Amino acid sequence: MSYIINDEDEFNELTIKDCSIEESNACNVIFRDVVFKNVSFMDIDWESTEFLHVRFENCDLSNINIDKAIFHHSEFISCKLIGTHLMESSMREVLFNGCQCDYLVLGGSNLKDVTFNECRMNQAGFSVCKMNNVQFKYCEMQRAELSGTKLKGIDLSSCIIDGINLRIEDVRGLRLSPTQAVDFSKMLGIQVMEEREGSI
Repeated sequence: MSYIINDEDEFNELTIKDCSIEESNACNVIFRDVVFKNVSFMDIDWESTEFLHVRFENCDLSNINIDKAIFHHSEFISCKLIGTHLMESSMREVLFNGCQCDYLVLGGSNLKDVTFNECRMNQAGFSVCKMNNVQFKYCEMQRAELSGTKLKGIDLSSCIIDGINLRIEDVRGLRLSPTQAVDFSKMLGIQVMEEREGSI
């Protein structure tokens, strides 16, 4: 089955599986109570689309544009989002589980009650995001970009964060492991001295 998607279309209570959706350019589309399973998305530009109670399972959404989207009560399970553009999006109660998210672009987005679990997110972009109860669990985030994002309450202690890029004014309240804290202090030019015997 092929799906032709036009501006302001609505799709409700569907399961879309084992197919490709290609060369689609539409905006203000609404997907409600939809499951995408084993779907490849190619040459997609769906700006300002709403995903309400939507589940993506084993889907490939790499290098597509879904900027300014709304995601509520949605899940990405074992998906590829390599280079996917989700800039200036709004996410509420969203789960990314076991996803490949290298180069994912979420700059300027508003994230609340969002969990990234065991995701690979190297060089992902989270600059100038608003985060409220966002959890990163056992993620690989080497050279990720978080500059301009307030990190109070964010816990990266279980993640790999080598080369992460952020601003000193945004790190207040950031939670790190002891090893990460030492590495992070070096990145900031802070010298951590070993205690000497006999010192006062």
